[in-house]
Amino acid sequence: MKLRGYPRLVAIFLITASMLFIGASYWHYGLKAQAFLQLSHMIPLLFAGLMLGRRAVWLTAAASIGAILLGTTADFRHAGAGLSESLTNLTQPALACLIIALILDRLIAKSNHADQRSRDLDLVCDELETEIRAKEQKQAQLIHSQKMDALGQLAGGIAHDFNNLLSVILGYATDPLNVIKSEQAMDSLDAIEKAARRGGEVTRRLLSLSRTPGPVTTFDAGEALRELAPLLRSLFNKRTRVLLDIPAGAFPLHMDRHEFDLAILNIASNARDAMPDEGVFKAAIDKLGTQVVVVLTDTGHGMPSEVRERIFEPFYTTKPEGIGTGIGMAVVYQSITEAGGTVRVANSDGNGTAILIELPEAGQDNPPIAGNEGLAAHASSGDAAQAIVVPAG
Repeated sequence: MKLRGYPRLVAIFLITASMLFIGASYWHYGLKAQAFLQLSHMIPLLFAGLMLGRRAVWLTAAASIGAILLGTTADFRHAGAGLSESLTNLTQPALACLIIALILDRLIAKSNHADQRSRDLDLVCDELETEIRAKEQKQAQLIHSQKMDALGQLAGGIAHDFNNLLSVILGYATDPLNVIKSEQAMDSLDAIEKAARRGGEVTRRLLSLSRTPGPVTTFDAGEALRELAPLLRSLFNKRTRVLLDIPAGAFPLHMDRHEFDLAILNIASNARDAMPDEGVFKAAIDKLGTQVVVVLTDTGHGMPSEVRERIFEPFYTTKPEGIGTGIGMAVVYQSITEAGGTVRVANSDGNGTAILIELPEAGQDNPPIAGNEGLAAHASSGDAAQAIVVPAG
């Protein structure tokens, strides 16, 4: 501990006064006469080391040795001590003074080194805290930027979708031929209905993306597909065949029924976009072990491997601007995984795509069974003996 300011001046004054007093005492009485006080004469040296530092230690030690020399001179002059006796009396206190000074010097040096390390560590800690705060700020900015980017993509996609749908509806609704030709009016109403249904799909996707979990119930997946048949049919044009392959038996599932329906409709809407002119869409269901497996296939253009790897990524879409938002398959993945199932692209080539959904049968809690490609191949084969054709209109 080093004193600073006024206390340091007081310490210097006290040590200086003490050394002057000790020197005067040695000069007057001699060294030998005060041998019993020599230990107490080391107090100013210790005080200097504790309060003033290394430089003060050696200055005080030099002053102490000077005082000892004065005492030796006084002994030689007044007591008539011989030279050898005087040197003997001088050696012991002088060595003691030097040893104490050296010990104090080493202790102070180590203390200064420890203080410096402590200051360096404090500086490093301050720098680390500054870096951590800077990284936290950058991370917060990055998260905010990502949120804003996601919101921008979502808002832009939805705005384009609804703008296109409204343009279609307004175009058909204001067509003057609707008044003249009844057939033209029916076609316009049909187009308006399809555009409105597509708007409903977009709305359902948005509601599902930010939804709170709905009620979990037990229902039959085969019956749910049969009830969805009219909606599936309405998604496609009249030149596209919609098939259902639902064997006899029960396929119980325990999940939110709305989420199951929405997943099927989202996949079907992607299949529709892959078959703009004509094709075949097929929904097949079967049970393998404790898993209910639903395979949805189309005969569209398929998708390359880089698209398959990102198909369930939110806001990822390969559709032209204004056509897709990239949230449909993300909603499918979220719904199925939350129900304890899996969804994946089982097959996708130039002849179409097969989406495989595996869900645990109600009352069962077992992992999905691997190697269900056989069902996917069966579902994509278009077996007319088991498939039910959903009529158009």
